[in-house]
Amino acid sequence: MKLQQTRIIAKLTQKEFLEQVQQNGNRIDKPMYSKIENGVVLPTVDQMIAFCKVLECMPLDLYEKEEIDLIHCMDAQECATKRKKDGHKISRKATFRVPDWCCNWLEPQVLQYLGYTTAQQWFLDMVRRTQDRYERRKRKEEQTKRADCEQCVKKQDAGLCKRELSA
Repeated sequence: MKLQQTRIIAKLTQKEFLEQVQQNGNRIDKPMYSKIENGVVLPTVDQMIAFCKVLECMPLDLYEKEEIDLIHCMDAQECATKRKKDGHKISRKATFRVPDWCCNWLEPQVLQYLGYTTAQQWFLDMVRRTQDRYERRKRKEEQTKRADCEQCVKKQDAGLCKRELSA
């Protein structure tokens, strides 16, 4: 992370930098910026765009590619007009590290071709499918146990139950 170094090179104090970021319409306070600069949290897309405007740089000048998801930050014009489709109604956020080959399959054009509007929509569909698989396996397991138990009852009636013999 090179945010602090870039700010210092621009000869801006934290206070001056924050004032300029806030003049660009981004609501951020000093404690939050301090956390971002110290690497405790990552900036939001809007914050990253504001930082880049003030420092006259690109996101990769402030962070290494591995440190932050830059997919939605590379084009500042597009980011400024995009809004979250879920309205932040979902209460939890999950972050995963994936190998590079996976990212090719999560590109917007691939997901759109498959009928998904966002990667989040695709992820939720995959979770639902996993849930369905889990529930089918559990039902099958329960059915197998019931079938085994029915056979055991028949064996008990015939005096051949292994459980009964071992007791």
